[in-house]
Amino acid sequence: MKKIFQFSPQPELLQYEELAELKSSFEVITNEQNLTPQQVLAQDFKIIELGAGDFEKFLPYFSALDVKVSHLLVADTLVRQGSIYRPMNILPEAVYSTVTDKVPKLKVSEPAVVVADYDFALAMTYKLAQSGFLKVIIANDDVQSRKKIKSIIQQFVFGVEVVGISLEELTELDSTNGLLILNLRKEKNPEAHESITYFNFLTPNAVFVDLQSKKEESLIEEARRAELIVFSEAEILKTKYATILEMK
Repeated sequence: MKKIFQFSPQPELLQYEELAELKSSFEVITNEQNLTPQQVLAQDFKIIELGAGDFEKFLPYFSALDVKVSHLLVADTLVRQGSIYRPMNILPEAVYSTVTDKVPKLKVSEPAVVVADYDFALAMTYKLAQSGFLKVIIANDDVQSRKKIKSIIQQFVFGVEVVGISLEELTELDSTNGLLILNLRKEKNPEAHESITYFNFLTPNAVFVDLQSKKEESLIEEARRAELIVFSEAEILKTKYATILEMK
């Protein structure tokens, strides 16, 4: 059984019936004692799951980072390898792996739209850019985070256009976008969330990944009615935790 320490609340593994088979392979330990990053690192956990903004708290305790993480300075998981922890962005990798397994000819020539806050939006955009997407549109209501993501991506990945828009501007996009990845809670902007249900900014048979579908199922139901290629939160998390389970 593999131990996972959750520095911030990460209830997905415990709540999903679809992950029951994987859940039995993990012992999940939550941070009920409010341990500090230094205290957590001293506990010798194999896997440490991080929430948005958490990695910044751990940064002072890393003397060296691999190239990818040093570019982004965001991570969703710390994996112990020997005597050190390796920061990783496993969720974006799981998204791309799950989608391309089912859609091997994913059209990188069509723009991708990522609706998310800073940490995930940056890591996901970086993954898409490295995978050959020519244009990635980031949608959230934080102007400065959008500008920062664009600057970082264009500094380290050549040949990709990064565009930042507000959530209200989603419906103003033309219908040329072939991939939509959503990882933003409905309460962040209920009106914008509702407007997404029309999916009028996507191509026919576009791919829709909903990483909030456990909490709000309406979008994924509308996407199926619109005959989009749909991936639920459970499908992505299954890949994520299967990947973690395979780590030595």
